[in-house]
Amino acid sequence: MAHTLDEKDNVIMGSPLVQPNDNLFWFGHPKFVLTLLHLTLFMNSFELAFFVWVTIDTEFIEVIAFRHVHNVAFEKSDLFFICMLRPL
Repeated sequence: MAHTLDEKDNVIMGSPLVQPNDNLFWFGHPKFVLTLLHLTLFMNSFELAFFVWVTIDTEFIEVIAFRHVHNVAFEKSDLFFICMLRPL
């Protein structure tokens, strides 16, 4: 907004009359940056889950819940399992 206001020559009392847009937000590509953020969060959660899986020895008991949904986020499918495990 400051760049847009700096380009105007007239002074208006009150709130500035600037239309919000994505041109100056995240280099003009906010969806791309949000996708990278989503990917980074997924990778971090996957690394944590893998660390726990490798560190703790468990025995599989049963599948408690299962969900499969199409077109959830970014027009992709969602596959979700909750399993009961017993530590050894």
